[in-house]
Amino acid sequence: MSKSTARGVRMRRFLVVMQIAVALTLLVGAGLLIKSFSQLLSVDPGFTPKNVLTMEVHLPPIRYPQPHQTTAFFQRSLEEIRTLPGVRSAATTWKLPLTSDGGTAGMQIVGQAANGPDDRKPVLVQAITPGYFRTLGIPLLRGRELEERDNAEAPGVVLINEAAAQRYWPNQDPVGERVQLEVNFGPGGMLPPGEREVVGVVASVRQNGLDKEAEPELYFPTYQSVWRMATFVIETDGTPHAVSKPAVDAIRSIDPELAVGNIRTAKELIDGSVKQPRAWMWLMALLAVVALVLAAVGIYGVISYAVTRRVKELGLRMALGARQSDVLGLVLKEGAILGLVGVGIGLVLTFGVLQMASSFLAAMLFEVSPSDLPVVLTVCLTLALLSIFASFIPARRATQVDPWSVLRQ
Repeated sequence: MSKSTARGVRMRRFLVVMQIAVALTLLVGAGLLIKSFSQLLSVDPGFTPKNVLTMEVHLPPIRYPQPHQTTAFFQRSLEEIRTLPGVRSAATTWKLPLTSDGGTAGMQIVGQAANGPDDRKPVLVQAITPGYFRTLGIPLLRGRELEERDNAEAPGVVLINEAAAQRYWPNQDPVGERVQLEVNFGPGGMLPPGEREVVGVVASVRQNGLDKEAEPELYFPTYQSVWRMATFVIETDGTPHAVSKPAVDAIRSIDPELAVGNIRTAKELIDGSVKQPRAWMWLMALLAVVALVLAAVGIYGVISYAVTRRVKELGLRMALGARQSDVLGLVLKEGAILGLVGVGIGLVLTFGVLQMASSFLAAMLFEVSPSDLPVVLTVCLTLALLSIFASFIPARRATQVDPWSVLRQ
């Protein structure tokens, strides 16, 4: 074999080895993102998304400046929607779970020793109407839910989530405790200052996303506030979108000028909250598959070329007594060596990339370590098997060499 031919063979092998190394790095990245995405989807959001439709409404402050006007609108709207065929229950909330924190307010606990003149405990706040927890399947843990009697004339009441109970009332029952709270978000809505009784504790909902832990949250009645921004949540018997038009018509029958928007199901809400992780996962998986195919084609090409060059040698081996299994193993060994060298270089490359991008990956991954051993071992095993599989066809062809034809030549 000439020097130029030998250099060509070495170059082909080098390129194949580097293809395998790059494929390993991309596959590890894809594997980490797939495992992270799977972990994310297994997270309990704190509510039941099945058969729930949502739609947003903003009441103009000019037409709805007073509490009794907003209360009358929400009461009438919910009455109309609840009578629609296929509707089990309906309520309103300010912000849906998984969308954003909505807003944060400072809560003071009456009777609790203050650490300073303004000892306010941060809580997420939500304005809701009765039936909200039942509609979204959020369990009531202690006390009672909000009721229609919790209106502007009734004593102020609030519910808190389990995260707030554990943080601000550790080892005690917060039901019956009193808090002071004032919420003012401008034209969007406000809750007048004053003392309010904690009447119940509900399960915590992930408000800021599936990858964010539930924060302390406080729910107060829409009917005890002036709230002009709301999202209707409607539990249905069947397909949620089947009641979307009747529900919109019911709202517009009360105020034809209102805009009803952002109509989506609770399932679509969850899908939207994981849109970015899903996009990253598919992008990395696509790149990994392309690299994997290129590596397989490269191994196949190199081994095929090697078999073509060694036809005489293989024929002589078989003429001298070598069995087909011996020839098969000889050729497969060459492919396996290429795969193992590529995997070894790929591991060094992969851990180097993981070290350099550790902070970026930590933000991208959910409950998965960037150096997750099962993922790395699975990828290494996959590439090793791929190397053998890509070598099998040319190796099988090598066993079909006719030794007598070779001898005659």
